[in-house]
Amino acid sequence: MAQTTDLPWCPDDLGDSDLIAELIDRAVTLQTTSPAVAAPYLETVGVEDPAIDANCSLLSLTAERAADQRVLAYLQTLSGSLLDGSAAAGAERYVAAGAQTVFIRIRRFNPQSLEQVLAYLDLVERIEGTGARAVADSVGHFGAVAVAGGAFAFSAGARFFRKVPDALLQKCVEPAEGDGAKNGGGGPPILYEHPGQLVGIHLSEAGPHLRSCPEQGCRAEGGAGKPHYLREHNLHEFRRLARQAAEQGLGFAEILRAIGRPETALWAEALDQRFSQRRAA
Repeated sequence: MAQTTDLPWCPDDLGDSDLIAELIDRAVTLQTTSPAVAAPYLETVGVEDPAIDANCSLLSLTAERAADQRVLAYLQTLSGSLLDGSAAAGAERYVAAGAQTVFIRIRRFNPQSLEQVLAYLDLVERIEGTGARAVADSVGHFGAVAVAGGAFAFSAGARFFRKVPDALLQKCVEPAEGDGAKNGGGGPPILYEHPGQLVGIHLSEAGPHLRSCPEQGCRAEGGAGKPHYLREHNLHEFRRLARQAAEQGLGFAEILRAIGRPETALWAEALDQRFSQRRAA
């Protein structure tokens, strides 16, 4: 795909219909055996960003070639677009263009900001309201909160991919948000996901009350296992959290509140607010 046109891509580069058709043909060919097909995408900033039009064109052509595959869109934007509603407007345009699942990727998203958490949950509800699925992408422990708030699923790696990097690796012009955030990327040492606590624990911090994985046959040994066992366990825990959040919905707030950390208390408050809004509607 990268051979089709020079990187980084900009909206103007995708105005050539022959070029965009070749790009989509190559993208779809690479995903022939997959049950889903993802369209290439550009990051967007605001409702007037021409990248939205480019992404809709890419999605429409992907949907035409998808056959029985589910069409995936990636909504990558900045936290400012999350707050001003333009992320939700873009997501609705993507669904209209043919997206059946929307992966939400918010750069500089702060899961410890109640305002941003509520805006994220609003975005999830807007996407689900269109009939498409919302997936919280690269969000770490917050993914369970997003699922409790209505997201179809969340993604997080066993060690990496816990957040969308703060800075683009390739970019046309870096949008300024004035928040002075440092670049993401890189990765911490692999931790043991403490079951039911939405936190990773380093072996040196493990105390006598460290819980074991409830997954039968897990080889993580309470955080003392080999690195690949820890990765396996972490995926066990994220899957368990996702299922628990999906089952309990907004009632997941009680579990978050019982954990008792400031971050989980904030997430519980956000889910409580969503519950009150739905009851009042």
